[in-house]
Amino acid sequence: MKQMFLKSCLFLFMIILPFGCLNYRYKNTNYYKQLNGLGKFRNIPQDIQILNLGNSHEEAGIIYLNNTNKRGYNLALGSQPFEYDYYILDSYASCLADGAVVIIPISYFDWYYNYEEIYMSEISTYNERYYSILDKKHIMNYDLKKDILYNKLALLTAGKNMGYIFEDVSWIEQSDNHAKVTNIDVVADYKYNSWLNEVMATEGQKREECKKKICII
Repeated sequence: MKQMFLKSCLFLFMIILPFGCLNYRYKNTNYYKQLNGLGKFRNIPQDIQILNLGNSHEEAGIIYLNNTNKRGYNLALGSQPFEYDYYILDSYASCLADGAVVIIPISYFDWYYNYEEIYMSEISTYNERYYSILDKKHIMNYDLKKDILYNKLALLTAGKNMGYIFEDVSWIEQSDNHAKVTNIDVVADYKYNSWLNEVMATEGQKREECKKKICII
């Protein structure tokens, strides 16, 4: 019985040790660290003088490089609601300089979408990305199973992406984020009209409710 127990322990050790090493290597690849646009959270500078949060509009539209003499940083992410603007600010406030300016833009998306429902649906990946940058008290609908699968033991959900352990991608500097976008006015106009005509137009009542909320502001 004792011998069987020792063999079982040895067998488990032979499985756990390689998995642990591969999981550690995967989580330290440039690919994983930058997954879902989170590379900017891995090397946040200290003494930030001007910080912006927000969603994809601000992520692409606010660029501090060569535009200000202050130390600016962009922590906006695509489809990021007010709740996470606050959670991120609360978690990373120590990186701000005294008297820093914090910009939290107001987007019509925040009035239109119910993010609590979205993050529980089939596109819950918008919520799962936060497991590696925030603690559980700052995550909507926190789920321990998702924390394990997408953060602590990320190799379990890596699939073919575990190949980056052996051939990684290059690191993309935050300062270069969307700095080379061409025809940005055309792109912005297209995105706005697509949302207005394809999303808002399909739900008249909700559209009017959204307009009323915006007018109150």
